[in-house]
Amino acid sequence: MKEKNSSFFSWDSFLSGLLIGSCVPILGFALIQILFDTLASFGLMDYASSSGAGPREKTIGLLAICCNIIPFNIFKNRRMDYALRGCVLPTMLFVGYWLYRYKEMLFSF
Repeated sequence: MKEKNSSFFSWDSFLSGLLIGSCVPILGFALIQILFDTLASFGLMDYASSSGAGPREKTIGLLAICCNIIPFNIFKNRRMDYALRGCVLPTMLFVGYWLYRYKEMLFSF
């Protein structure tokens, strides 16, 4: 059984996992977007030709969701089970939104 931390805030809590799991993909999306724009401005990558939900936006969204693998691994290695559980919830919500948003592009045969 785990010992309770005597401090007011514990990193191994559902709430901390929820906050980290929500913030990391949003920050990841912004950083990956900046990286793609920078590479495109230097001519190392083509700009996306279509505005809206194009392949580039879909890829950046998926990479941003995958950024949660980093906190997953940290929580797992430090045996922070409650934080890991909290991190899974927003990740599944982001995946569900991503599938809903791009269902026409993904599942059209």
